[in-house]
Amino acid sequence: MKKVNFLKSICIIMALVVLLVASACSGQTTNQPEAQTPAQQTSNQPNASTETSGKKITLTLNTHVYTEAPHKKAIDMLIDGFNQKHENVKMEVFGTNYDTFWDNLVTDIMSGNEADITFIYPENLPMYNTMRPEGVFVDLSDKIKGTDYETNLIGQKYCVQDGKYYGLACYSYGTSGIFYMKSVFEEAGIDPESIKTLDDLRDAAIRTTKDGMYGLSFIVAQHDFTISEWARMIARPVSGGLYFPNEAPPYTADRLQVNSAENIWAAEWLQDLILETKAARIVKTKKETRELLWNKQVAMSHDGPWFIGMTRDRDPKLLDDLGVIPLPDVVYNGKTYKPNPTLYTMCCMISQKCEYKDIAWEFLEYMASDEGQQCVENNGEVPCSISYIERSGYKERNPLSYKFVEFMQNNYADVLLPDPSLPQLNEIKQVMIDELQNVFASGEDATACLNRASDKIKEILNK
Repeated sequence: MKKVNFLKSICIIMALVVLLVASACSGQTTNQPEAQTPAQQTSNQPNASTETSGKKITLTLNTHVYTEAPHKKAIDMLIDGFNQKHENVKMEVFGTNYDTFWDNLVTDIMSGNEADITFIYPENLPMYNTMRPEGVFVDLSDKIKGTDYETNLIGQKYCVQDGKYYGLACYSYGTSGIFYMKSVFEEAGIDPESIKTLDDLRDAAIRTTKDGMYGLSFIVAQHDFTISEWARMIARPVSGGLYFPNEAPPYTADRLQVNSAENIWAAEWLQDLILETKAARIVKTKKETRELLWNKQVAMSHDGPWFIGMTRDRDPKLLDDLGVIPLPDVVYNGKTYKPNPTLYTMCCMISQKCEYKDIAWEFLEYMASDEGQQCVENNGEVPCSISYIERSGYKERNPLSYKFVEFMQNNYADVLLPDPSLPQLNEIKQVMIDELQNVFASGEDATACLNRASDKIKEILNK
């Protein structure tokens, strides 16, 4: 993964900001943008395919986000819009929740039964694409290289393996922050603008922990979030890489830094918040932590801009009480480190076994079009198309979502560190999940647990 400067490549562009498009994807009334000339349109707009010639066909789509209401609405709206142009195409969506999606995807791929179109995170691409010797997904380089898609779609540069594009970043993108309930902060006398460092966040969590309410919640379970939220907020800022320096290759055992002094300190910090000060509540799923915030059983929650749409769907009145602040700076050994959250984007890929690859590609193109991106915006997601963002008033219509743009511009590290792109990642993550549960739930010594994790991961890498 190459280092990138999102401050320059995304946020400056987005500061021009943004969007209002044809209402074909929206049940909402919005101002219409000025008519666009062909030169203003993305260069690869969908064209009517001759592949099916009116034949009734079915395409399948698999994604872990379909179980969440805003994502389901956006995807259903995208399918409806596409069907207006392709009445003969039926789209079937399947998938399970985040906890079981990844294991099921492995089973589907190994049996040659994966969906025609699959959404995953770009960092997962190398692992899943190499599960069959011939590869799993279609090389889309001839449709993407040299086109506007390379520069217009936020996150497109990540949908790459060995210099080839295997997916289109055509859905949405986001990063993470700390959501809070304004009324809870007001009652506790906390100014959200005063939370600048991890210690400030800890103090706010302690002050809002009372009468059955916790300051924060963290997922500690057989789940990637056991690693990811802790790593994004605390470990990676100070260590520069949970697994490897800058999470960059070569991915060799001698470069492994899981048990570095910085990562051990980060584990001890969260262990203390959960088990000693008891200001953080352990939960099993992301759904649970969201419910706790809505019900004011926790004061703060680590989440992304999609939570805004979820809150609106839960109860529009809750939006008036919802605020968001950036992840705080981390002060370690007298030095201040900027937060390093992951950039979330969806890599939308086509299976080599898909019978109607041209139609599947046209669906991805439709998602990236202005009409498709309006579907994304209207359901609380952040559009990934820069050209769509530039042409209207996204900031004015979405002030809370736009704060994430400001976080990227003003608060977060220039280079965001994703998980390393290596085939053994799932096996390595399982080791980390098991050992971090020992630290955060059982209270075992962090040094011993991370030393043990390091030894196990070295064995995996040396196989």
